[in-house]
Amino acid sequence: MFALNIYHLLNKTFDVKWLFWLPETLFREMKHVLLIDPDRLMRDKIYAIRSIINHELPFRYFHIFEKVACAFNDIIPNFAQFQMLYPRYLTWAIVQIKNIRNDDFYDEVKEYVRTVFKYWGLRSAYPLFGDQRSSDVPKSLIEEFISNPDKIEPLSTDIATQEAKSIARIFYYVAMQKKEMFEEAKRLNLDYSLVYDIKIT
Repeated sequence: MFALNIYHLLNKTFDVKWLFWLPETLFREMKHVLLIDPDRLMRDKIYAIRSIINHELPFRYFHIFEKVACAFNDIIPNFAQFQMLYPRYLTWAIVQIKNIRNDDFYDEVKEYVRTVFKYWGLRSAYPLFGDQRSSDVPKSLIEEFISNPDKIEPLSTDIATQEAKSIARIFYYVAMQKKEMFEEAKRLNLDYSLVYDIKIT
């Protein structure tokens, strides 16, 4: 289940009370009321959601943010090791995080995200944090790759074209995740809209 759907389902079912319950109480109530027995990954997502709501830690410290991003991308967080994610995973995590609590990230988290993007060949963290895409990467090229996903995969020797493909991959992945998330939300009788999203500029 998507983290954002878990968040809305718990709010709809238990109001804000669930935020103050011990985890064991919450999991018991979920099993009793919702007939959902949370597995390890769902529990990790719930812990991550609560950390976003109750603390600023995921916004302030990169290692906490990284573990929230892991959980929100169906990866078991491991606090004993560094788990560098793909830019599309970080972007999808940020979309979900900012739809739970729309706070600004501290510089440490922004620099971590920018460093990961650079590691994967992107010159900025566009479309996040107000970062601009490189001037030699036209918006039309990104849109072309998004509308024709088959063109995204082949590597290109041109840096701008390859960066456009990487950016398109981010937008395409987030779009597919949102589609699946809202389909799941419909099955759960949840009705909400996003307060934060990414867009091509």
